Amino acid sequence: MRDIFTISKLRFKLLNMNFLDTLSIQVRAIVTILPYLLFIDFFKTSNDINMIFIVVSFLITLYLGNNIIMISMYMLDEKKIGRSNYYKIMDISTIKVMIGNIIPWMIVSLVGIIFTYVIVSLLLGFTYTEVNIPLAIMAFIVVSIQSILLGNIICYFVLKKNNIRIVFYVFSLLLFFSGYLYPITVLPIYFRFIAFLNPLYYGLDLIRYYLSINPVTQINVEIEWIIFIISMIVLISLNCVLILSKRFEKNFI
Repeated sequence: MRDIFTISKLRFKLLNMNFLDTLSIQVRAIVTILPYLLFIDFFKTSNDINMIFIVVSFLITLYLGNNIIMISMYMLDEKKIGRSNYYKIMDISTIKVMIGNIIPWMIVSLVGIIFTYVIVSLLLGFTYTEVNIPLAIMAFIVVSIQSILLGNIICYFVLKKNNIRIVFYVFSLLLFFSGYLYPITVLPIYFRFIAFLNPLYYGLDLIRYYLSINPVTQINVEIEWIIFIISMIVLISLNCVLILSKRFEKNFI
């Protein structure tokens, strides 16, 4: 734990040194969703549920995407500047380096997402009829962990090929099949089956369900939870294989 804390402390210092870049993280979400705010009068006359669906889906997907992408960016950066050799000498495992680097980012990114949601919800006057906050939070925590597990697997291939573009290619596909701005019912039937294989889809859909944003799910809620948990087990297993086989270390050094 001390190694993770030390690496996280260093990453926080780097984020503080690059204050403008860190600040851009905080405002990027609200700047991206700014077009919705410019048409407040129009949205107030439209379906309130559709507004919340778009805003919540966008912000959560942005947060998860940030996690997945930044793991690869930070680890490849560590490798290129030669810090990986220092970690090897100090006997600090690659997984500790990953966790230590991503924790500060998750905190900074989450603050920006929450700030944006509060501002947008106040400006647009969001109202909720029936909500189940505890289960929505539980689904959010699980899908956040899931994004890290998925990001680690993608990072393995990024480090192996020394190509950061890989994470953007993969995430673009995950994003398209996540139903992040539209219900997957708008997709052709064969694309829906692909969407059902996307682990990020279930966490996002469950969060919307428990916030009563999307009260009708494509699959029974209990079945969604089962698939959600199974996908977590699969991702954990794949991570364990990569870690125990020392493949991360081989590509990181």
